[in-house]
Amino acid sequence: MNRRNFLKLGVPATGAAILAPSVIAKAMSNIQRQFTGKPAFDSYDVLINGGGFSGYFAAIQAAKSGKRVLLVEKRSSLGYELTAKSRFWLGTNGIEKLPEDISGVLWSDEESSEVHTTEGSGAGKGIFGDELALMAGTLKKGLLANVLAHKVDTLLMTDVCGLFTKKGDVQGALLACKHGLFAVKCQHFIDASEHAVFSRKLLGQNPLPKSATFALEIWKTTSPQQKSVPVSSSLGVSGNKVNIHRGKHANHQVFLEFSFDANGLDLDTVEHRARELATALGKALPTIDPMFAKAEITQFAWETSVVLQDRAQPQPKLSGHHIVGDTQAPSDCSQLLAIREKAEGLVASLGGSTHSPSAFAELVIVGATIPTQHVTLAEVDEPGLAIPLKRCTFDTGLIATRQDCQVFVAGGGTAGAMAAIGATSKGANTIVADFFQDLGGTKTMCGVMGYYHGYRNQPYFKQQDEEANRLAVEAHMTKRLGRMSYLLQQVRQGDGQFFGSTILCGAIASENNVKGGLVCRQGTLEAIYADVSIDATGDGDLAAFAGAAFDHGDARTGKTQNYSQWDIRGAGKVPSSTSRDYDIIDNTRIAEVQRGLFISHYEAHCYDFYPMLAVRESRRTKGEYELNVIDAIEGTHFPDVVCLASSDFDPHYVGLSDYTRCGFLLPHSIDIVVEIPYRSIVPKGLNGLLLSGRGFSQTQEAYQFTRMTSDLIVLGYLTGQIAATLSFNGTRAKDFDISPLQQEWAALGYYPEGYLSKQTGNKIEAPGEAERRVNALSQGKREYLYACIKLPKQQAVPLLKESFQTASDAQTQLLIAQALAWFGDQTGSNVILRDLNNLYVQEREKGYPADFVDNYDLIRGREHNVLEGLFWRINQHIALLARSGYEGAKSTIRTILENTTSGGPMMKRESEYFDGRIDLKLVPFHNRILNLSYFIERLPDTQFIVGLEKLLQDPHVGGYRTSEYEKVRWRVYGGDLELHIAAALARSGGKRGYELLADYLHDLHHTFKSFAVSELKTLTGKQHGYDVAAWGQAIKSLDYPRSVVALNS
Repeated sequence: MNRRNFLKLGVPATGAAILAPSVIAKAMSNIQRQFTGKPAFDSYDVLINGGGFSGYFAAIQAAKSGKRVLLVEKRSSLGYELTAKSRFWLGTNGIEKLPEDISGVLWSDEESSEVHTTEGSGAGKGIFGDELALMAGTLKKGLLANVLAHKVDTLLMTDVCGLFTKKGDVQGALLACKHGLFAVKCQHFIDASEHAVFSRKLLGQNPLPKSATFALEIWKTTSPQQKSVPVSSSLGVSGNKVNIHRGKHANHQVFLEFSFDANGLDLDTVEHRARELATALGKALPTIDPMFAKAEITQFAWETSVVLQDRAQPQPKLSGHHIVGDTQAPSDCSQLLAIREKAEGLVASLGGSTHSPSAFAELVIVGATIPTQHVTLAEVDEPGLAIPLKRCTFDTGLIATRQDCQVFVAGGGTAGAMAAIGATSKGANTIVADFFQDLGGTKTMCGVMGYYHGYRNQPYFKQQDEEANRLAVEAHMTKRLGRMSYLLQQVRQGDGQFFGSTILCGAIASENNVKGGLVCRQGTLEAIYADVSIDATGDGDLAAFAGAAFDHGDARTGKTQNYSQWDIRGAGKVPSSTSRDYDIIDNTRIAEVQRGLFISHYEAHCYDFYPMLAVRESRRTKGEYELNVIDAIEGTHFPDVVCLASSDFDPHYVGLSDYTRCGFLLPHSIDIVVEIPYRSIVPKGLNGLLLSGRGFSQTQEAYQFTRMTSDLIVLGYLTGQIAATLSFNGTRAKDFDISPLQQEWAALGYYPEGYLSKQTGNKIEAPGEAERRVNALSQGKREYLYACIKLPKQQAVPLLKESFQTASDAQTQLLIAQALAWFGDQTGSNVILRDLNNLYVQEREKGYPADFVDNYDLIRGREHNVLEGLFWRINQHIALLARSGYEGAKSTIRTILENTTSGGPMMKRESEYFDGRIDLKLVPFHNRILNLSYFIERLPDTQFIVGLEKLLQDPHVGGYRTSEYEKVRWRVYGGDLELHIAAALARSGGKRGYELLADYLHDLHHTFKSFAVSELKTLTGKQHGYDVAAWGQAIKSLDYPRSVVALNS
């Protein structure tokens, strides 16, 4: 299924399967609707909880009958009966009766390049005997495409946890997601979630499992023909057999399905038991049957299929509350059609409107009824979301379901799983909660298993990595699955519990004391109370819920690194790289997360893709100490060091900080080791909370060195041990003395020998260090330019100015002038300007080849951070002259500007991998244009208007504002560049700059919108928020050219 057919799967009201070209535009507008701004309505006719096949068919039928529909699904894809359970097969009974709008979702011509079997036949080459093999990606992509094209508003990774009522009528629903709790009005509520667990619990039932089934995907089998294989009774598998289902991705691909007795287990324990049995089967795999002699388990199902002890459908008590009875996976095509018929019958029974939702009277949650006078509803700050949500808050003390522990870990990802293991290793009763049913986060749920950098000599890191890999080998599974199994074993070995399929949606806090977290688990709001909580969400969610201050993205625009959602690498040739990056999203916003998930489905391969968005950057919570870039690059030693981190400078884009614009920290320059101090994991002003994972207190420049997974694994483990110690000692985090733990860790070899006895601080604080560096620079040693700009300004500038006066040659004068310019001193800026003019003449004479690639001066691995290439030496001069505020450079900058173009279309990169990187495949002169904008923003002048407007007319520079979510991938960084030009142009007084900023209020990216609003507010003094019409009128009323407004003036 290609990207075009992601949309073409959508069907119009007639039920036709494929959209004709004439209506593609209409389908596109339907899909965009969720991201067009504030909603024009306040209520849904039907809200459907659960995006399995019952919910899917009900949503489409309701939309076709003219109803306004919201579909809510707690997973990251639809079709949970098959997609979440890895049941990628259907019996062929009834296949001839499938209409095109169903068959087009089950198989597609577009998946043919990923179907490598030579043994399947018929529909999609997927028929093996009496079964039809399916592809996960095809299903996920097709189901989402269809509901969106039918104008069904859709919220993924969202669950229903309450109903608003009035006089016995449903008035709305309470939704939980990573952003909090939200109310939405509706006339009818259909619970089509798995087993309707939410409704059952709401009505007083306690759904208990009777039996369970789990599926494994296995590769490298030999001649798989059997449909079932006997296994040893010692494995504990029902019937002492496993069932085998063929896959169509490759001849050697099969799905192994086994069942087990679930009586006496709760739903969480069922999931854990399934994985324990899967590991046991893996260890016995070669002996089960000759076909598995060289086989390897490549995937676990994301979830277990469960049969309840009591399958009777409960009867709702509220008018407008409807329950889909049986949500078991269809066994064949006839059953799939029966599910559709039943869902359509339910929708037909709704009839017209029974009532119009009015003010809520009560909020009904599992275990409690809360009068709405105790509930606060507020507007949401979501300018890109066209779904009428209200933020909902109430006293968490009203929640009846409560869990207690010593340590609560919010997030079971790279750091969180290790934090739980660390806490339990100290004997603390620990609960770790995660959205997914497996631990490991980015490594396991995103598939990013490589260690690209990191301080990998750390003994505990090596120990846990070796143990996880050993388990993978023993159980004949991939390293990813081995890691998942290892983490679960380690958490549950001690006094630890893992709550999967759990949404963190709030904090339990009062008077700056964090007492735990609020979660939604299986439709039930639960309060988890703890002595100490750890925010290991990676996004600072728990800390933000508790009121902690934070930074987000770069200081100028708020932009973060891009995100991805990796395809699962299949057999044979893949359609494209499986690790593609897609866009920039602000995952602190509901609309941005939904948009990111939609893009991922649109771009994904048909074989399969991981369920989790790989978001590289989010909030950085303010702590008792903020790790900064000087700490990183100068190697500051902290007395409260927790662990070490290591990386090169990796902003995963061009880098927008002053250090990069001035050429001192170009992407992938310098590979260093950084210390993470304890104070950086203690949020400022909050007690009872620690930070772990990437979101601890640090500047964005420092963050580029500390986000590697190997380092976050160790940080997580040690943070867990700290939390356990705090719990046992009853000590406030802010007052904790970490030194006894440091001594314990040192004895285990967690630090290099003698490390804790190092002198604290860094070299720049040492007596005579400033003089030493400036003296070396005065001798013409180019590498000391970088060394000098790291000095404190008050020490460096007097020494540099004195040295400039005595410099004996032009090259030395230039070096000293550059250092002074960095500190904002104009002494010698004329020398920089003279060299800039000379370099620019050389550049014009030499020119650049048609296939020019800006490779950041080939800085990677260079021993000294010194620029050698012409392109970046010019860029450096431009930025340094901006920092010195040298007005005399304007004429030269104007000349360069008016002769600068994009350099042509996006650069053809040196390899297929780099050519697929949206952060690397830019127009050739992207960085030159950024640096010109950097100068002009700080020294704006009307003389720059013509040159900037000319740049915007370049077809490879202008026109990148994006309002269609499926087009963002190769436009996002063009949009970023265009916005920087717009800001420079507006600050220079140009009308087109103002207009372009206002135009970006139509862009899909929240970061771009918020930057545009911030600039317009600064430039005009007006406050119109995201009101496009108001800004349009305001801009028309102004006289141009406007007065210039310098950045930071």
